[in-house]
Parts: sequence; structure tokens; C-alpha cells
Amino acid sequence: MKAKEYEAHKHKILAEAGGDKATVESLCDVLFGKDQYDDPDYIVRYRWNPYDKTTPLNRFNMLWVWPLFVVFIAPVMYIKTGHTGVKKETKLGQILVKLIGEY
Repeated sequence: MKAKEYEAHKHKILAEAGGDKATVESLCDVLFGKDQYDDPDYIVRYRWNPYDKTTPLNRFNMLWVWPLFVVFIAPVMYIKTGHTGVKKETKLGQILVKLIGEY
């Protein structure tokens, strides 16, 4: 969609939602419908792919890093902390980001 078409489409949606007096609720009603049984006129697409920033080497590393993590590290972490999640700020999290990219 070109920039002019995008702007025209955006203004059309805002006009349907109430123009300058549009609220978040009215805009969401236009985009998603008022309730679960209402068919909205628009389709809202979600375009986020976590693997966009990974390289082929990162994806190759996933083949051996995750199995080793699940078999050896996750059980120890579960016994020690009660969960197996890894924060990206920790040393282990930083190592995983370098090996497999964003997870």
C-alpha cells in the first residue's frame, strides 16, 4: 500500500470512529467489531516474526542448543528456582542470545 493510499485509508477509519472526537473504544469497535458476534469490516493483521533477526547460523544452533538446554540445564534450574525460564539480562540469557538469536 502506497503512502497516499495508507493515509486515505487511515482517515476513512478515523472518520468512521468519530473523526477528531474518536476515542480508543470507538476506534477498536470499528476495527474489531463491538462484540464477538459482530463481523468487522476490516482485517487487522499482526506481522511480527521472532525469527526475522536470526541468521542461518543462529537457526542451526537451535538444533543443538535447545535439546542440551532442555536435557541438562532446565531440570537443574527447575529444582533450584521453580521455573525454567531464562531472562535475557542474565549471563545464560546473553549466551543463548548469541547462540540462537532472539528467543
